[in-house]
Amino acid sequence: MRGQLLPVPESSDFTVAVPGFVSTFVAFRSLPTAAMAMLRRHGNSSTVPEFVGAAFIFSGKSKADEDEVIRRTSGGRDSNRQPYPIPASIYANIRNEPTRPFLALTLWNVATARDPSLLAIAQAIAGVFFDNC
Repeated sequence: MRGQLLPVPESSDFTVAVPGFVSTFVAFRSLPTAAMAMLRRHGNSSTVPEFVGAAFIFSGKSKADEDEVIRRTSGGRDSNRQPYPIPASIYANIRNEPTRPFLALTLWNVATARDPSLLAIAQAIAGVFFDNC
């Protein structure tokens, strides 16, 4: 994964295979000091990977970059052209959290919330980004 993220790209799509877990497709997008990673997996009956979560990665160096990441994500759509299932209140909580550096992971359902590989993937991406932004 480190090879996909160095030097830190504006955009990178890659697959992460954590042994013992379902492979995760990552759509990483970054600005100079803030980033997001959309996490996708194949569902039981889907041929196109479905979005299962989003990671917000904020260094604390630019509120404008953080606001832009939130703006882009809040306007995003899944493979069925539906808005991501992140309530406006969650975006507000992420924006208003004063702790920096900051990693917020939002997951779409109980099954993904119980999957520790998604947290491990988000933490690994954040670690690389924080070390290099």
